[in-house]
Amino acid sequence: MASRFVLASIAVMLACSVTLQGCGSASSAWDNFSKSGRKALDQAGQYAKAAASHAETAIKDARGKADALIAKRGDLLAEAKKKIAAAKAAAEKAVAAAKDAGGKKLKEAQKKLKEAQAAAGPIMAKAKKAAASLKDKAAEQVAKGKKLAADLKEKAAAATKSIAKAGVLRKAAASAKAKYTEAKKKMDTALEHAKIEGNKLVKAASSKGGAASSKGDVAAAKKKAASLLEAAEKKNDVSSLKESLDKAGGKATEALTDAEKAAVAAKTTAMEGGAPSKLFELIPDEVDGTIPDEIDEVPKKDSVIYYAGLASVCFVTFAAAMIAFRKISLSRNAGRTPVSQSIEDADEILE
Repeated sequence: MASRFVLASIAVMLACSVTLQGCGSASSAWDNFSKSGRKALDQAGQYAKAAASHAETAIKDARGKADALIAKRGDLLAEAKKKIAAAKAAAEKAVAAAKDAGGKKLKEAQKKLKEAQAAAGPIMAKAKKAAASLKDKAAEQVAKGKKLAADLKEKAAAATKSIAKAGVLRKAAASAKAKYTEAKKKMDTALEHAKIEGNKLVKAASSKGGAASSKGDVAAAKKKAASLLEAAEKKNDVSSLKESLDKAGGKATEALTDAEKAAVAAKTTAMEGGAPSKLFELIPDEVDGTIPDEIDEVPKKDSVIYYAGLASVCFVTFAAAMIAFRKISLSRNAGRTPVSQSIEDADEILE
């Protein structure tokens, strides 16, 4: 029973881990750039525009905070004046009431009036100091908002520039791809034609009478056929175009990566400045069915490793579940089997 419980628990925990891992992957998918370079550039542009739009919001928010501090500053001064006036009024009232009594009571009331009058200065000074501090904080808020706006505009501009550069290089790569594809097609046609002509020569030489002469003619025909292929390959050489394509593709890939990094930098600055994450949600390829372009790089290795690991965990989960179910069925069929023997059997199955 203990063995069945342990195996079943392991199966459940592994299944839960796979489910949670899948959920995490799904939620983060809205933060990933497309595998299509064209769409990824559009998404990077979305980041840049969102960051730039938040620049004005940042200034507006900063001014709102500053206004709130200034209003609080006025409240502090008004409260101080009110406190001073109330203390003075209470002291003056006490003096008026003590005039009839005279003597000691009058002197005490007059003393308290003087103390109230003397306390007015420090109270107002303290209030003014606090108000001045709030004024400084308000100015800091405005300066902070302006700096954030400037940073956002700068990073958005940098991202936009990188995106434009990547767009140009991707067009160059696409052009190089088209030229190489056309030349490769032409070369393949020429090689196929040369191969057919060579086969005709060999076939014609093979059909001639006489063993000795036929053998020599066939050898010469094969040599001629090989030279035809070599000449066709040399005439239609595409190695330089392939090299140009590789260089153009490498530059396009590098530029796309730079554009994405610049866009993410703008996004990060905006979100640190209070921008809502909803501004930067990206539509995954799986949602709109985007297919990567021909010049896009192959999926990154870390993605392959991730999904391979996920598949491995799924396999282990399935295997553990099957072991648990088998042990349960075996135990039901052989109810007198000792618990210790069941554990040994489970160990043998796992091994």
